[in-house]
Amino acid sequence: MKKKIHQDIYISVFVYAFAFTMLFLGHNIKNAESKLYPFICIGLIIILNTILMISALIKGKKMSSAELDAANTVRWQEIKKPLFIFLGVLIYVVVFDFFGYFVATAVMMTGFMWILGVRNRKTLLLVPAVLLMLIYLFFVIKLHVPLM
Repeated sequence: MKKKIHQDIYISVFVYAFAFTMLFLGHNIKNAESKLYPFICIGLIIILNTILMISALIKGKKMSSAELDAANTVRWQEIKKPLFIFLGVLIYVVVFDFFGYFVATAVMMTGFMWILGVRNRKTLLLVPAVLLMLIYLFFVIKLHVPLM
């Protein structure tokens, strides 16, 4: 019989892969002071992920096979919104390069509000418009930060 593994262990392995990839990529940063914050964040991620891994291993040893099956069962309804949000972030990164900050952010905000259940058309149009107008006024006009 195949040994069952708690689902948090899968998550931990993914987070370790992400953290060590970022650690590897962080060595390309030339300035030593610029490396400090990302390395602190990555170190914190690794420490917290290690705690998650240890607790998952302890949970997995204490649970019976039936309990592990119940704990590892993930339903589409539970992961649908997080997956759509993740997909939206990936699309945002691509659209950002082609159309710039303001168009990409307007599309992203409207899409995320739709995914999270906002159906009022006035809200879907006004919230991104007002927020982007304020960002434009403050950053582009007042602070002279080029966001385009």
